[in-house]
Amino acid sequence: QEQHQHITERPSTHDVRGGAGVMSADPGKNIAKALELKEQGNEAFKQGDYRKAMKAYHEIFMYVHGFSEGAASSNVMPGGTTVPVSAEQMTQIRELKIAHHSNLAICLLKVGNVEKARDNCTKALAIDPSNIKCLFRRGKCYSHLGALDEAKTDLDQVLAQQPDNRDALREMQTLRSRFASHKKKEQKRFAGFFEKLNKEEDAEPATIEDAAVPPPVPVIASAALQVSCAATSDQDEDSDIGEALSEPQPFEPTDVSIAK
Repeated sequence: QEQHQHITERPSTHDVRGGAGVMSADPGKNIAKALELKEQGNEAFKQGDYRKAMKAYHEIFMYVHGFSEGAASSNVMPGGTTVPVSAEQMTQIRELKIAHHSNLAICLLKVGNVEKARDNCTKALAIDPSNIKCLFRRGKCYSHLGALDEAKTDLDQVLAQQPDNRDALREMQTLRSRFASHKKKEQKRFAGFFEKLNKEEDAEPATIEDAAVPPPVPVIASAALQVSCAATSDQDEDSDIGEALSEPQPFEPTDVSIAK
């Protein structure tokens, strides 16, 4: 019977068990626990224990998900997936969700996981697109990842809201240096490419199409050649005939003895 009870028991909608403790369907209790975890994370971050800070920031989310703005009540309607909360409580939950992603991002940056840091900033900005901290941190991530245009876009948004933001101004100066360095590398790379291409073209032998085509023989020259050939042919025929015959001479035998 005890075994049967263990199998059939399910967490009620008012008592959701998580790894860090018990999450209540009471929004006030969950918000208070999330705020406590945020403070724990902040303290660990100040001490340089980024792993411990990440653990606390990560657990915040377990206490602030599953709520939606509506009539403040702890009762979940049949088939409902969220617990309704007041507008004031929803504002607190929203801010805690942003803190969860934003603070995780700065910790991830500290431990060198830049891509995940960027992704957490993007998730926070999906909730609050104009959040200064998240725009700055994502801009920094983009800069480290070599996405210079995206970094400039985020930092421009920060400076549009806070023109005197020293951190953003310093990061923008670093970004300009990276732009200049990138431009020089690109120029050098393309200069070498074109130089190599020109050398290959100079060394390449002429093709059949490039070979000089002899000019056609002029018609006049051809006719002259025929006349010349005809004249030569006549001369050759004359030389084969031999010398011209002289006048016929009377026959005078000198070797023949004539009987008298």
